[in-house]
Amino acid sequence: MNLSDRMTSFLRTAVPVLWGWLWSLLLGRFTGLGDVLTDLGVDLTSPAVVGAITGAVVLAWYALWRWAEPRLPDWATRLVLGAATAPAYRAGVVEPLADDELRLLEDYRLVRGDDE
Repeated sequence: MNLSDRMTSFLRTAVPVLWGWLWSLLLGRFTGLGDVLTDLGVDLTSPAVVGAITGAVVLAWYALWRWAEPRLPDWATRLVLGAATAPAYRAGVVEPLADDELRLLEDYRLVRGDDE
């Protein structure tokens, strides 16, 4: 995976998460959904509840736009998903570790006591 593919991958992760987070805020604030959930006994101050709701909205946003992606112009795909093309993943190709990664791996093995 080259730098361009890494940036595309990052954008296609970060942009839908930001959109989903924004929509979860707007849904709670302007739709009355927060009041309904509170009436049902849901604690909207709980980090677990906030995380679950935000995660569900992010997932719904991403699924909707991935489904719609083939039907959208490139500019709209960039707006809602961060990039108009998916990153290219090369099947079966493993990139070599950098020198500093090799040193960290060797240090880890020494600490664990792995013998080669």
